[in-house]
Parts: sequence; C-alpha cells; structure tokens
Amino acid sequence: MKPPSGFPTAVVAETMAEFKCRLVAVDCHPDLQERMTYILRGEGKYIRPLLLLTFYRLMGQRGEAGIQAALAVEYIHAASLIHDDIIDEASLRRGRTTAHKKWSIKEALLAGDFLYARAKEAVRRHLIAALEEKIASSDKALEVAILRAKLKGLR
Repeated sequence: MKPPSGFPTAVVAETMAEFKCRLVAVDCHPDLQERMTYILRGEGKYIRPLLLLTFYRLMGQRGEAGIQAALAVEYIHAASLIHDDIIDEASLRRGRTTAHKKWSIKEALLAGDFLYARAKEAVRRHLIAALEEKIASSDKALEVAILRAKLKGLR
C-alpha cells in the first residue's frame, strides 16, 4: 500500500531511526544492560511506536514528546511480553530464546519490572516535553501579539 500524497514518509522514517537508537540506549546498571539490549533489540515490527510517531507527525508535532510517548509504549509492550512468556512457559519468541529461559524467571521479572519503571519515566518526560513545547509555542504567540501591538502604536 502506497502512502497518500504529501505523507511525510521520510520524516517518519527518520524519527523511527532515532526512536530505535534511543530504545536501546537505556541508562541502567551494566549487569542489566545486556538484558535490555537483548530484549529491546528483538526483530519486532515496532508497529505501536510507528503508528504513534506517524500520528504525531501528521498532527504537526516534531518534538521530544512523541519520542518519549513511543518509548513508553514500547517499554510497556516489551515488559508485557516478558511476563506473558513466563506465564505461558514459552521457550521462544520470534525464533529467539525468551528472557526467562536465557537467564532465569527472577531476572526476567526484574527486567520486565525495570521496563515498566522506564515506561513511567518516559511518560513523565513526555508530559514535561509536551508542556515545554506548549510554553514555547505560547511564548512565540505572545511575542507576535506584543510586536503587533507595538506596530499598531507606530501608525
């Protein structure tokens, strides 16, 4: 299926590339970093963050808020898959050893819980970024209003 005319395909692809880099750049203890890289570098389609970032772009949003929202969605999704694999006693997910089989159930649960905590942090960052973007936008509108008022006074 071809995107509609004027659809910002290149912009969304660029944003997805940034998202994927940021996804695995999780700030954590070195012992946990290996697990996060393994879990988050799966061969997923990333459909949830792709849809979310596409929506942000179509609405004219280009800031940090969209990336943080996409990270939160993907962290929650990855954490839920870890917990689901444990409950289902799955050995493989998309042809790769599941986290609890690769390490242990305790370590997999801790990794999933860590991802839930990271999702909460990403939501917090999303809200802050969205607020900062709104403030910057209203500051610009205020500057324009002041400039217009000054120009009217000069007439």
